[in-house]
Amino acid sequence: MRRWPALAILAMLAATRVAHADRGGDARAPDPAAPVPPSEVPTPPSEEPTDPSSEPTAPTAPSSEPAAPSGEPTAPAAPSGEPTAPAADVITLHPRRPPSTLRRIAAIGAAIFPGVFVRGAGSYVIGERRTAKRLLLVGATGAAATAIGGGAVGASGAASQLIWPGVPVLLLGFGVFMPTWLADIWVAAGGERVRGGPRGTPPWSLEVSTTGLRDPYRARALAGAAVSVELGRLGLGASTLLDAQGESRTADVEARLRIRGAAATAGPIAEGSRLSLRAAARYHRDDPDDITLATAELEAVLRGELRHLDPRLAGMFLELSTGLGLERATYANGTHDLDSLLLGGFAWGAYLGRCGEAMLFYDHRRDHLAGGLYAWRGSSFVGSFGARAQVVLTGPWALRAELEVGNAWVGTLGLRYQGGAR
Repeated sequence: MRRWPALAILAMLAATRVAHADRGGDARAPDPAAPVPPSEVPTPPSEEPTDPSSEPTAPTAPSSEPAAPSGEPTAPAAPSGEPTAPAADVITLHPRRPPSTLRRIAAIGAAIFPGVFVRGAGSYVIGERRTAKRLLLVGATGAAATAIGGGAVGASGAASQLIWPGVPVLLLGFGVFMPTWLADIWVAAGGERVRGGPRGTPPWSLEVSTTGLRDPYRARALAGAAVSVELGRLGLGASTLLDAQGESRTADVEARLRIRGAAATAGPIAEGSRLSLRAAARYHRDDPDDITLATAELEAVLRGELRHLDPRLAGMFLELSTGLGLERATYANGTHDLDSLLLGGFAWGAYLGRCGEAMLFYDHRRDHLAGGLYAWRGSSFVGSFGARAQVVLTGPWALRAELEVGNAWVGTLGLRYQGGAR
């Protein structure tokens, strides 16, 4: 019994050496398979000796020293006293030596070419080989879906029976293939240095905006207003866009059903992935063209955070959407057409700290202000490409900027008030 203090000190010293070895020190950890002599297992004075088959109890070490292993090994404490095991919603990246400037430039070049065809080339050059392999696999999957969808439409001569299933497959496949290229460039360029996190959808918001439009036939200035409110899983919104000279008017109403994702909140959230269904109706009147459009549409929208693909892709996200619509066009002489719409699009984006996000996107519809780009050597038009950013300025105020290019150039700048708890 008198040997207890000395044995406790020896046990604590042994535990310290084991923890030091786990952190990369020179001391070697004892072999867990080696038997422990009974004389080296201290027994507290106030307790009876335990059965040899039971789990031995290590003495309590001071708070400044790591505890000795007992039963299953536990992770040692960090030098600051905080546990090294991260929380469930926190991604911990092990620090690495930053690459040289020359290697960074080489990685960016490799990500652009041959990375445009071989996904992950830039990540591989920078030393992120696991990320490179995963980008290559996902990019190849997207390329295969693009080839299947595009091949079916092309081989059939754009037959209507194959357009409806083929075009969505093509869009979704290309929507996976292209963002992996942008993600590889982001990793190669060191985008993780500005890595951010998502913000929730505000419970309600009001926005005023100004939009400039220029197409081959005219230039217009338009004033806009929008309102949105979240009622549990249901979101409602309405917007209007009026030409400054009164020559055109556009109005939209929509309802959104949140299937998966965080509830509405105006502050930062832990997970930005979400899935929703969107139903909308639109009215557009253009006096100089003497045409009226009435549209009804249904669309599914998915946003996924790329950190679920690889931790080095944290701070980036991918958006995919697909849907259908009906459009009724009324012309000057009172005649009208009823046509169907194939909706779809994709986007790649990154969070800007905790204050906003920016994205590059493609929208396949061609009946909106931007219209569609002419398909070179094709019989029709593709959609429009654009960039969008939203940043919180201060408190509830946020700024939204967007540029979209199709048959017309459309630029928008909006000021938004985001209400609700923070």
